[in-house]
This record gives sequence, C-alpha cells and structure tokens, in this order.
Amino acid sequence: MHVPARADKPCSGGDSEVARPIAAVLQPKASAVDPKGRFEVKVQGNRDLTTNVYLRHMVGSNAVFVVVAKLPAYLAAAAVRGLPASEGFGISLLVEDGGAGLRNFCTYGFRFQNGDVYYRTLAAKATSREGGVFAGDATAWQPVLTEANRRTNQQAAAVISAPVGAQQRGAAKQLSLSGSVQLQEAGMTGELVVLSPDVKYVASTLYDPKRPNDPSVRGSIRVWDAVSGARIAEWPAHATTIQSLALSPRGDLLASSASDRSVAVWRLPEGRQIAKWVDSTESIQSLSFDGTGTILVGSGNKVVRIWNAATGSLRTSMDKGDGPTVINHDASLIASPSAIFEVRSGRIVHSINLDGASNCMAFSPDGRYFALCQWDRVELWDVSRWRTVWKFQRDSQHVPFNALAFHPDGQHIAATLGDSIWLLDLGTGKPVSFVRGSGQATTFMALGFTPSDNALVAVTGSEVKRWVIK
Repeated sequence: MHVPARADKPCSGGDSEVARPIAAVLQPKASAVDPKGRFEVKVQGNRDLTTNVYLRHMVGSNAVFVVVAKLPAYLAAAAVRGLPASEGFGISLLVEDGGAGLRNFCTYGFRFQNGDVYYRTLAAKATSREGGVFAGDATAWQPVLTEANRRTNQQAAAVISAPVGAQQRGAAKQLSLSGSVQLQEAGMTGELVVLSPDVKYVASTLYDPKRPNDPSVRGSIRVWDAVSGARIAEWPAHATTIQSLALSPRGDLLASSASDRSVAVWRLPEGRQIAKWVDSTESIQSLSFDGTGTILVGSGNKVVRIWNAATGSLRTSMDKGDGPTVINHDASLIASPSAIFEVRSGRIVHSINLDGASNCMAFSPDGRYFALCQWDRVELWDVSRWRTVWKFQRDSQHVPFNALAFHPDGQHIAATLGDSIWLLDLGTGKPVSFVRGSGQATTFMALGFTPSDNALVAVTGSEVKRWVIK
C-alpha cells in the first residue's frame, strides 16, 4: 500500500506504486499528446483495495485517448494540472490517500519528451489527525521505458514480421490493419465499453468530468454502429451510476445494472426497454448472457442471480461467487474468480486458486475450454478434466490483461494487454501474432471477431480498429 509507515516518510514508495504504473500506460500514447490539449482524471476504488486511474486526453471537445492504470493502492481523490514550465512539457497529478489518522498528499510529474514518458515525485506531504504536517522527499526524473523494455518490445514486434509458413497449427500469422473508424461524439465515453459478440454494436456508459456525479450522465447508455462508428442511440437507463453492461450473442439485447439495485434489458438498436426490475438485496456488479441470449446472469456480493432475459423473472439464486461471473453457451456452468459451479445443482465442479484478481473470463463457444486472465497472464483450462492447458505470461507489472475473445476457427484466442493485442495458439498458448496500437489509439477495452471473415476487431473509448489475419 502507498501509505507511509512513519509520518516522516510521506508518499514513500509512490514512484513505484503510483507514478510508474501511470507513466507505463501513458508511454504508448506519448506521441499522441497534443500540447494544446488537456488531461482529465478520474479515480475508481475497487473491492480488492486497488484503484483504477482514468486519464483522458482532450483537444477541445474531442477525446484523443483514454488510458487506465490499475494501482495496488487505494486512492481517495486525484486532480490533474499542467507540469510547471521549469520541468518541461507534461502534467502533474495530485493524489490523496491514507486513513483517518494520517493523510498523504502526493504530487507526481509526468514529462513527455521525444516520444518517451518520464516520471518523478514532485512534492510529498502528510497531515495527521492531531494537526501535524510532515514534508516528504522529491525524487529525480526516471524514464518508464528502459533499454530492457525496448528489447522486449522489439522481440514482440518481430512476431508480426515473421514469415508466414505453412498454415499448420501454431504457424506465425500477420495482423494487417484493414480499417479504423472513430466513434461519433465519443468525448463523454465512460469506463464501461462493450462490443457485441457479432461485432455489430459498441455500447458504453457516459462520464462528464464537469459533472462527475450527475446521475443523468452516469446512468445513461450510448450505442454506436461498430462498422461505421455512427452513434445510433442514447438514453437515460438508470437513476444512478451504471455498474455493468453486457451484450447478447446476436447483438440484439443489451443488459445493464446500476448501484440502486436496478437491472434492465434493452432492445437494440433503438434502446427500447423490454424488462426492468430491482433486485431484492443486491447491487449487481457483473452481467453476462448465455449462448442463446435468453438467460441473463448477474453477480453481486457473493450472490449469483439467473434471470429470464426477456421478462426479468428470477430462475435461480445462489450464495456463490466473489466477483464477476460468466455463463457458458448452454447455461450449464457458471464461472467466478474462485470456482466453477453447475447451474442446475449449484455444486462446485472446480475450485480456482488464483494469486490475484481475475480481470476477464470466457468460455469457448464449443464449451471445451475456459480462459481467464489475471494481471500478468492468460490461462486456458480444459473443461472436461479441469486441468490447466497452458499459461501465457508477460512482464505486465503496471498494465493488466483485460479482455479475451475466442477465434471462430477454434484454434486461436486473442487477449489485450493495455494497447497491445496477442493472438495465441489455442493448443499451445504460444503467440502467433502481436499488434500494438499507435497514434491516437487508446487502451483496448473489448475484443471480437467478425462472423463473415473472422477479422479481429478491438474497441477503445473512441475508436474501432479492424485487422485481417493472414
């Protein structure tokens, strides 16, 4: 945690636990930072006492990019402003953390120079409940991209240019960018962004930094056409902040849940409400559809609900789960970060022993595999025997894996790590291709494959990119 052990050491460890993770997610966007633009910041505390820090770079009313850093500390608040002119071109970030007895006020600097990001502690202060004020130490500028990092990136990039051999399993492939569209009026895109499995629609929550707690904004949904980027619908869905979104396999239904315990299902593309209800006890924080789009699963605080998606009628309720859940295609199994259990009996069929939180999970369309991603790796499990098939791990101290998608050919799986995408062989877990976002691309938040030509599609907070796999 980023809380000092002694009052005379405010913000100790902040460079490694706060500044460097933020600098790491800014590094891929360094060349896209516009000196005429501005940054906006939002912090979101998580149940595991980590914090998501969202930094949005704006030029006028247009969002250039959004980056998300997950920090191993709980931050109470943050404010962003320009870097003092004497420090160069960049931004400073004031964050507040600590408990009732001692509060940290730490200012970190981020400098953009020749395509690289540098970071340091600019100022550190702590205040005690008794009125004491304690000053901490500033630190020197450090580059986030070391020579070792550069070599790793060059090795990863070499995967793209590897010659394409015979098209056997595991052969190297090329991801060729075939299209990119900007999402219209994406300046208020929130932290939840989802792509329908059929790659028809993109849906998101909204966020306005000028009105960060306005329920009319935080409770609204916006939908775009994923092919053209055109905004096709927007509506006030809930009276409070939306906590989860899910799109059905055919892209015709969108489910949402909010902090007031309300859950709703909407018909796309027009956003017509077909069902809405209030859970009896829980604020639902995760939603997912089964393979037919007729069953909706929601999870709250160690509770899992299963509803009829068309009516909202409760089919089953179980006191299980400890976080996000997903249901398999035939609605026979549900996965949580700690266990896999049967829907019909509630019996746990496999326990998952993770050494950290799971950021994303998915069953393969044929039901044979279950994949999950933790902070620095992706794991694939054989459902028939519940054994680990492989683990794919990267040095990802500051940017987590956050999205998965199974390829329709049954031989590959894609995973996002910040603004990078890995295409992995499903049998071995070895990478067969790799691509990194550039220019105005932001952190990839959702993945999918087009049904017609199996192209890879990735969505950011403001853009949809498409790659042909060769």
